[in-house]
Amino acid sequence: MAKPTDPTLNQMVSDLEAAGENCGYMCANHVVWIRGPGSPYTDTPTLYTEEDLSAAIEAGLLLEQKVLSEKGWTCYVLV
Repeated sequence: MAKPTDPTLNQMVSDLEAAGENCGYMCANHVVWIRGPGSPYTDTPTLYTEEDLSAAIEAGLLLEQKVLSEKGWTCYVLV
């Protein structure tokens, strides 16, 4: 994958790569989290905004992935 030119998007990609496999971004209550695997899931808040997350999605850096839960969460993973 080509590195994005926006420093924030570049850092978002790097952070998610460092988080490991089966991790993704999700947004709840206006907070962007990295969700990792586990039982229960490992949720880590980030300093990214909803606008940062939207920009990464629009730039084609993240793909939507539904999370099986009663709340219908959506998680965004690396392309």
